[in-house]
Amino acid sequence: MLCVACNNIPDCRNEIEPNAVKISFLDKEDGSLVPIKFDSIRALNTDSIFYQDTTLSKYELNLDPSLNRTSFLFYLSQGVDTLDLGYLRNVAVVSEECGPSIAFSSIAINKHSFDSVALKNDFLDRSLSENLEIYY
Repeated sequence: MLCVACNNIPDCRNEIEPNAVKISFLDKEDGSLVPIKFDSIRALNTDSIFYQDTTLSKYELNLDPSLNRTSFLFYLSQGVDTLDLGYLRNVAVVSEECGPSIAFSSIAINKHSFDSVALKNDFLDRSLSENLEIYY
């Protein structure tokens, strides 16, 4: 027997707003993507570890859905860099099956310890390749 009703179940992964800010690391001299190895990347005041012993040129870091700001700590063998982001949150119920979704917008760089950080897009969207560029 064929289950026709199963086709009506929504794919919540496509309905729920993304909650990760996309960060690209670029060479401060020529602007090319540069892979950076972090010992770990963590969110301040949580036990969340986003990456550990990872080398990438692009990272995705989840924003805290319960606050209007998230501070990230980027641990390297030679020290720690910080990035503090502020943002607005808009909660909406997507559907009964999928539940609530939080849209993040008006992302702003409150402070950082990197050489230079550029905000490219101040909202989260699956179609975006990046929100921030960090020059290293």
